[in-house]
Amino acid sequence: MLSIGQQLEYNYFTADIMTTKSDPLKWLHPSIKAISVLFIIFMPVLCSTIEVNCSQSNQPALLEALTPVFNLSAIRPVQNDSVPTNISLSFTLYGILGVDEKAQLLITYIWLNYWWMNEFVSWDPVQCGSDRISLPREKFWVPDIVINEFMEENKAPPVPYLYLYNDGRVHDALPVKVVSSCNLDIYTFPFDIQNCTLTFNSYLHYVWDIKIFLRRSADEITEASKTVMTTMGEWELLDINSIKRSFLYDELIFHIRVRRRATLYVVNLLIPSCFLITVDLFSFLLPPQSVDRSSFKMTLILGYTVFLLIMNDLLPVTGNTIPLINVFFSLCLALMVASLLETIFITNLLCGSAEFSPVPSWIQVLVLQILGYLLCLSQGIKEPSNSGTTTTNEGHPEISGSTEEDMVVHELRILGKDLQAIRFQVEKQQQTGSHSSQGWIQVGFIIDRLLFGLYILFISVSFITILIIWQWRNEFVEWDQDECGSWQITVPRKYLWVPDVVINEFMEKNSAPFVPYTYLFSDGKVIDGQPVKVVSSCRLDIYMFPFDIQNCTLSFNSYLHPMAAMHLEVMDSVENIFRNSKDVMTTMGEWELVGITMKEYKLLSADNQLYEEIRFFISVQRRATLYVVNLLMPSCFLMMVDLFSFMLPPKSIDRSLFKMTLILGYTVFLLIMNDLLPITGNTIPLMNVFLSLCLALMVASLLETIVITNFLCGFAHYSPVPHWIRVFILHILGQLVGLPPKPTDCDDTVIQNPVTQETKVSFLVAENNITPGWKGPLRLHKVLQELRGLGSELQAIRLQVEKQQQTGNRSSEEWVQVCYVIDRLLFILYILFISVSFITIIIIWMNSYNTS
Repeated sequence: MLSIGQQLEYNYFTADIMTTKSDPLKWLHPSIKAISVLFIIFMPVLCSTIEVNCSQSNQPALLEALTPVFNLSAIRPVQNDSVPTNISLSFTLYGILGVDEKAQLLITYIWLNYWWMNEFVSWDPVQCGSDRISLPREKFWVPDIVINEFMEENKAPPVPYLYLYNDGRVHDALPVKVVSSCNLDIYTFPFDIQNCTLTFNSYLHYVWDIKIFLRRSADEITEASKTVMTTMGEWELLDINSIKRSFLYDELIFHIRVRRRATLYVVNLLIPSCFLITVDLFSFLLPPQSVDRSSFKMTLILGYTVFLLIMNDLLPVTGNTIPLINVFFSLCLALMVASLLETIFITNLLCGSAEFSPVPSWIQVLVLQILGYLLCLSQGIKEPSNSGTTTTNEGHPEISGSTEEDMVVHELRILGKDLQAIRFQVEKQQQTGSHSSQGWIQVGFIIDRLLFGLYILFISVSFITILIIWQWRNEFVEWDQDECGSWQITVPRKYLWVPDVVINEFMEKNSAPFVPYTYLFSDGKVIDGQPVKVVSSCRLDIYMFPFDIQNCTLSFNSYLHPMAAMHLEVMDSVENIFRNSKDVMTTMGEWELVGITMKEYKLLSADNQLYEEIRFFISVQRRATLYVVNLLMPSCFLMMVDLFSFMLPPKSIDRSLFKMTLILGYTVFLLIMNDLLPITGNTIPLMNVFLSLCLALMVASLLETIVITNFLCGFAHYSPVPHWIRVFILHILGQLVGLPPKPTDCDDTVIQNPVTQETKVSFLVAENNITPGWKGPLRLHKVLQELRGLGSELQAIRLQVEKQQQTGNRSSEEWVQVCYVIDRLLFILYILFISVSFITIIIIWMNSYNTS
């Protein structure tokens, strides 16, 4: 794969090189004036070799004899320019320093070795007393071998010297800290193996000028690298392979396979996560009828988010693919949320199933019979027995006998029936409910067992570089290529005039590798190619984050020369530039290139001179998968938890404590993901607005829960509901949310006034006291009176127990109804907000990909 510059040069020259022989002065397109007098110096050298004769056999004499050679450092050291210079290359991978997943960079430390022949120099080692000498690198021509994937300047310690041997061999060795682009695949993190590439080639010289060979085999490089590697950190070297490729440029491509050591991540990430999931699994053993399991699970989710906050730095960040470990954590969180929602559902059934309609037949068949049989919970629903039916004996039936013993037995039976009614009332308060509620409770237990099985199953299964090419014409240089034997030559850039073209948006120094040479052709054509790492200013619009498309500008113009002195034009079409950029781009990180356009401008300066400017508009699109998975989905999960918390009965469950724990967990989640959110002082992204609205709704639901709890616990002390609240909330809002006001007919009263009942009981007792035909002794007569008095007291107690089961008086019922209407209204607003948010996010996400 050719670099951008190589492809541009190839596209530009292949059509014209074929005409070189017929017209060697016209095949290149003239552009900009330049100056050069190099051939006055260098052309005689092409036909001769300097003889090195040492006056003495020591290194100072050798250095003095080599002085004429130093003047030839500007040209390639060959006698015949048509003969390529062979470069032997080898390296040793000394250390793997790290990987930047988000920037898609591999950081390594290598020892480089280059060998080539300098045909301008040789000496007799006996005469000069040495077969080699170390000299400054700046005194010799060195090949412009670069690593195509290099993204920053070399920050390793500089080595200023190289070795020159008596036969003309040159050995150059230097350390290099390589920050290279690498298309990282972290899907299987932390058990991933990365295959990164280091491509060595001459940046400017074509294959007929420089050829590159491998000095040592790839296996030898691998073994030597493993032997000397001192870093035993996160990454382990597996092997190094090499490929030789020649087309327009000679290339040596090395594929370096490295494997991540996973022990750290298993111990610090996977095992603690499995521990917390196991705790959530065993929480299913907590009896929901006697333990507030929902608060326990909410606290566990809070602990899990804190754990992710602590371990957030260990997780990889990428914008292309989502690692499996992130999916695992998301599934863990989703299972915890699902178990919490199921617990809320179970609690709602246990506390409010008596008010539900009977279980539909399809639920009975699907859940109670099929799933119940599969989960070993297929016992039938108990039929309601008649033993709980209370019978009230207002009068006294006829008795068969008239003896005093029969009268005593009769009164004892009446007393027993009253005691039995009281017992049934107490047992009714302790029972789960009727036949219908038992069915719903059985449904809840089956769903609980099903999620428990899914939990066990889940735990079992889980264990940017820019290349710039300038070309112009130097009218002071021209030669006959047949006479001189060459139609082109590479010379150091410092010997030629180069245009002062700058990028206006440049904000930092260029840290890309330096290329010292330029091509000079026989008709004066000059080609200068160099890599540039551009850190440019760009006005970013992040209102649609993370579905945003950014349009940035690169403006090329001469910093000093007006249009009359220098003219700019583009070598290739914008379409080819865009296509070549897409083809050679190696990083698949957060941003994707979606378009490049160009426009030429003529600007008038303050001194009334025209300056020419070429602007490239580069469109890049953010890959939103990372943010959807790490921001939107967990936020929606927590919103769903708050939504389902409305099912918790406020009479028997402390819903306010649950919601307060949820808000605390949500703030911890926002703290975890704070680094992913953009920071800007101009516009606020819709994402931030969405998260703020989520938090506002959670706070509103908490405040509403506090108000409802206050009403339910203190309505007996409140005055009657005002008329405007009755009309607006009970009648208008109640009809809208499906909770109309209850009828207040007196016929619906189940229990009569206890005073009336007590009067009736007393009347019956008095009536029985004057029963005609009573002929028993006075002692039995007093026993009957005491029994009948005790019976009347028991009947009064029974009426009081039944009265306590009533909701209350009409005023308290209205306040409770107001609470339920407000609760239902906020529940509906929650559903509308979540539905609109989901639909909006999906539409924006799909549109962002359709426009790319």
